[in-house]
Amino acid sequence: MKEDAENLDLANERTNLLGVRVSAGLLVALGCLWGVYALFFVVIMGIAGVRAWKSHAYTPDNSRWFATLLLVVIIMTALTWLCLRAAAALRDARRWGAYVAMAFGLLLLLFTASFIYDMYHPERQGPDDYFGILFVPFTLLVGLWWCIYLNLPHVRAYLDSSH
Repeated sequence: MKEDAENLDLANERTNLLGVRVSAGLLVALGCLWGVYALFFVVIMGIAGVRAWKSHAYTPDNSRWFATLLLVVIIMTALTWLCLRAAAALRDARRWGAYVAMAFGLLLLLFTASFIYDMYHPERQGPDDYFGILFVPFTLLVGLWWCIYLNLPHVRAYLDSSH
């Protein structure tokens, strides 16, 4: 009997660890997505810089546009770093990694809700329906996973007991 109870506790800990590791892996995937956006904007900045250099025409609009792209790259890089650090913290069962994952989960849920609202209200200028339909199930499921799973009592106890 005592062995069965110990095996059950070990199985529950592995299940919790697996769910937390899946959440950390999803955070890494989100961080990689932010990183790809940052690289994309760096390429756009390079192309815009080459075009401005070849045209020898300086306008304040060009510098404002370039500054906006630079700000976007900085923000995307910071979000990439935050996702990767939070994933490492979540893998190590640190509570703050779960909080970051839940915050990104709420953002994904808000993004999904906004997209669904735009689909049913054509008077608003929203994103392309066909492109976004591919992302709605993914963002909805990941957002729900982070917001619900990481708030389950046994997961919270696991994160609290690890340190």
